[in-house]
Amino acid sequence: MVGAEKWTFPQRNRIVVGIADAVWVVEGAIDSGSMITARLGRTQKKPVLALPGQVGMKVTEGVNNLIKNGSALMTTEVEDLFVALNMKRRQQSLVFGVTGDPIIEALENGPKTADELIKIFNITAEQLMKRLSMLCLQGDLEEEEGRYKIVK
Repeated sequence: MVGAEKWTFPQRNRIVVGIADAVWVVEGAIDSGSMITARLGRTQKKPVLALPGQVGMKVTEGVNNLIKNGSALMTTEVEDLFVALNMKRRQQSLVFGVTGDPIIEALENGPKTADELIKIFNITAEQLMKRLSMLCLQGDLEEEEGRYKIVK
């Protein structure tokens, strides 16, 4: 078994792109692994999105170049991701069932940290963070100073 070596990242990223619905590049120099991943996304016919960065910085040259040459769709807000994936903001609630969601119910009495929610539900951090991320993207929750709360 080979450990994490520089040459193994493109192989790993090819798999990640394969299971992803899209590639979203938020930072990367011209010769970075992010650009390799973006190229893999285009090769696999996945939507490639990019968050523009400050002009003149090495870590944003690649991202800005993707946008400039039309290799990626520019994203400036979460809604852009939903549009690129042809999703409606509440579409995920049909899959996950936001109505009666235990996490939402646990937060009805006030904000809680991820650690508190992990203890309440006896689940792994990975399981919780996947769900919290979806609830935040849907606009049902927001995180403020390490505590999650319901968006009113």
